[in-house]
Amino acid sequence: EDVILAHAIQFELERLEKLSSQAETGQRGFLYTGNESFLEPYIAVRRQLDENIEQLRAKIKDEDQQERLTRLQATFQTRMAYLEETINLAKQGQEANVKGRVRSGEGRNLMAQIESSIAEMEAAEDDILGARQVIAQQAKTLALGVVFTKVLSLVGLGLLILWMTNRIIQQSIQKALDAA
Repeated sequence: EDVILAHAIQFELERLEKLSSQAETGQRGFLYTGNESFLEPYIAVRRQLDENIEQLRAKIKDEDQQERLTRLQATFQTRMAYLEETINLAKQGQEANVKGRVRSGEGRNLMAQIESSIAEMEAAEDDILGARQVIAQQAKTLALGVVFTKVLSLVGLGLLILWMTNRIIQQSIQKALDAA
């Protein structure tokens, strides 16, 4: 179960990275076109981002990973605020300010921080997964040992019963021969 959980956490981390890209796609489409229909990916991400992070938080058992997720969530909030600010500036017709914000590289830096944080969490989850796989392998080996021991015990018990039955039959035949 822990191994499956680690894979689920890694999947959720990949989903968060995808959501970040989708939000930027919506923002960028709107900034280039001025058409608000391009904002749909951004709006969808805003609706589901916190829920996805909380689902991920519920799955993570490791305290260090929880702390990393808290930092990642703060970076996501900063990034979403940046995207919202550029969208609002564009809606107000302040194209020069929008261009200045985009040229500042803040959005790119925030995305790099998100990617770095997710990569760090994935690497840590790989380490956790490795440890869990070792434990799972040890449990498998122990279970196989127990099964092998039980099979040997049953075979030994069967041979003992067979030997005792054979001996009783031989003694009965010998008594019958002696009596005859």
